[in-house]
Amino acid sequence: MKQVLKSMKSMMQHEKLILLVMCICVFITSIVLNFAYGLYQNYNREKAEASIELQEIDIEINPASPISKAKLTEYLNALSEDTLISISLWFIAGELPEFKDTKYPWLDSRFVYQNGEFRIPDEFRENKTKFLRSGRMITNEEEGAGDYVAVVAGNPDGNGWNPPTELIRAGENEIKLFGQTYSVVGVSERGGFSPIVPFRTIPDDFQYNDVMTIEFENAVTRRVYDDLKNNADTILPGSLSFPKLNLPDEDAISIYNNIIWISFLISVLSILNFAMLYHFVLQSRGRNLAILRICGCTKWRTFCTYLSECLIVTIPLFLAGTTVFRWLLNRVFDDIFPYMSESYSEKVYIIIFVGYLLLTVILLSIMILRYLKQSILQGWKEGKQ
Repeated sequence: MKQVLKSMKSMMQHEKLILLVMCICVFITSIVLNFAYGLYQNYNREKAEASIELQEIDIEINPASPISKAKLTEYLNALSEDTLISISLWFIAGELPEFKDTKYPWLDSRFVYQNGEFRIPDEFRENKTKFLRSGRMITNEEEGAGDYVAVVAGNPDGNGWNPPTELIRAGENEIKLFGQTYSVVGVSERGGFSPIVPFRTIPDDFQYNDVMTIEFENAVTRRVYDDLKNNADTILPGSLSFPKLNLPDEDAISIYNNIIWISFLISVLSILNFAMLYHFVLQSRGRNLAILRICGCTKWRTFCTYLSECLIVTIPLFLAGTTVFRWLLNRVFDDIFPYMSESYSEKVYIIIFVGYLLLTVILLSIMILRYLKQSILQGWKEGKQ
């Protein structure tokens, strides 16, 4: 320990500027590492919340400008494949003339449209919502081929079909709709709704005029939203009113990612810079090293002396930087990044500190051992001469 303190005293006397830069490196690294961790956690929380809030959008249909099935199909074909793949459910409803005098006059269409094919949404096909009371759901093959099959709505008490469906009964397991006979393959629990039929079997002139809901596999992006809206403005002008959404800005996300990576890069470069500066200090101590060797100081003891000297500089300054970061977090960062302060605990600060210390020790150990090896070889060569 005495030799370590002597080395520190020598550095403060002869390498003041280098020592100052080394201290700044450690101090800034502490702040940047803590900031990068908090920024990363804040970024993940914001993305998670956006995913929950923006996985479904409801689009109003203008009653004065309903959408025909033919126009809706044209709209679907105009969307990019990336947009269609991101959508897990299309739901759209229109008034059925047959049911106009009933309490529930709507025909609901639920489908997925991808790769030019109509499919049944997974949640209904697999009956995840316990939608069916009896029978089965329309299959993807029946939906894609436009087979005349239907799932009818049952009474809430479980006895038979509901009154609207009874209006179009054509037989024991058949209904008459759009002038076609549909085979009934299942009965649903939704007592108030009209039958479900394959989208392809609906006439091109049928008018959807109630609501459109789109569900997404993940949070809707601005690119997908713009694709939906721009094509609606072109193909369905005046028909759809899209909600204003607080969509995650892709440019902002890119900036977030860049800041996080730059922060870690700055930290690594700062550690490397610290090692390089100390290497310069060691090179100026060639005479001292020679004296230590003459006095019987072993390579291992010399290594421990130099490494301890670095840690005496590193540990207090890193802890000081963490303290300053905590002050900045409470005064500045918490107002800008709302989830940052929730990311920290004593355990987190310890992990960041230990991670930094391990990386610093590894890099310094490699540098010091390499320097000592070169010094010994050089001294041996000089001795032979």
